[in-house]
Amino acid sequence: MIETERDNYGRVLLETDALGREIRYTYTLEGQINSITKNKYT
Repeated sequence: MIETERDNYGRVLLETDALGREIRYTYTLEGQINSITKNKYT
């Protein structure tokens, strides 16, 4: 199962899986993906 956090515009900000692994997204002012960051999985 993946938990998803979204901003007021419906864009995905954070995805977290059942093991606690996270993927974070940032966006430009125009709404394009600026960066995708994965936490270090152990």
